[in-house]
Amino acid sequence: MTPSHSYYEFPSHETDVLLGRRNHGPTRLHQLSKYMRTDINPRGADILLLLCYVLTGLLDSSAVSIWGSFASMQTGNTVYLGLGLAGVDETGRWLRSLVSISGFCLGSVFFSTFHRSTQPPARARWPLALSFAVQAACLVVAATVVTVHRPIGEPGLPWSTALPLGLVAFQSSGQAVASRVLQFRSLTSVVLTSVYCDLFSDLWAFRDAEQLRRLGAVGGLLVGTFDTKTAD
Repeated sequence: MTPSHSYYEFPSHETDVLLGRRNHGPTRLHQLSKYMRTDINPRGADILLLLCYVLTGLLDSSAVSIWGSFASMQTGNTVYLGLGLAGVDETGRWLRSLVSISGFCLGSVFFSTFHRSTQPPARARWPLALSFAVQAACLVVAATVVTVHRPIGEPGLPWSTALPLGLVAFQSSGQAVASRVLQFRSLTSVVLTSVYCDLFSDLWAFRDAEQLRRLGAVGGLLVGTFDTKTAD
């Protein structure tokens, strides 16, 4: 009777062990890659955007103290720009406001184009992670320039003012675009006027989750401003 397999034939798992091949399953790198390519659940992402309000309060209060213009809230910068174009502002603040507005607009184009080109129609983890990594890099470069050159009170628009201000404004637009991607359009993290309007238009609906988010947005911005005062 002929045996079903030869004397020297080993089971496949024993052969793998003898030859140094072991089946470990998916590698950690593969698992991480798969995880980063999966869609996120936007539930709970509002907490991240509320933390961005704290960051906005910290950055804008610092920007006003250092450069005399906002880095995130472009409404005030537009007023400063208008005063400069009308010849009323003689301090040169309107030029810094123009840099901030330009940086914000450029960032809006960049981040919105990036998200549209990388993850339609779903929301994958890696584009959002990369977006916030780029924002963090902008803040690191801006903080380094300010720390080394200390442009506080410098007249005109030297590069040591224009570069960090433009980078911070560029970064803040990424937060606003992220709020659209996460479908929390009321939490842009860079403006409170519409938040105040919606909050007090339905004053008695404080049990509503959307109203609580609006309260958190106002509180977060104030907390960021207080942190700046503490740091000073």
